[in-house]
Amino acid sequence: MSQDQINFMLGMGIPALTPAVGRTAISVFDKEYQFDLNDHGAFFQANSASWPNRGEPDFQYWLHNDIKDMAYFFTHPLFDTMVNIGGLK
Repeated sequence: MSQDQINFMLGMGIPALTPAVGRTAISVFDKEYQFDLNDHGAFFQANSASWPNRGEPDFQYWLHNDIKDMAYFFTHPLFDTMVNIGGLK
């Protein structure tokens, strides 16, 4: 059996016990710190005119791993928001 087959069976055979944290409110916080990254009024996309156009249906929306896959040039407003909300300054 190859390593790819083993990885596939482990990935498909072990169910997640909880939903993704971004989908669920976290009750330990005083406020709910979840926000819509595709809310263009919130300006989480710096330099949005040059944000990668992925075509339909995703167009220029945030995708799951964009926080790590996109250059800081594009994502710095989100990092600034996290620093401010989290009291990390």
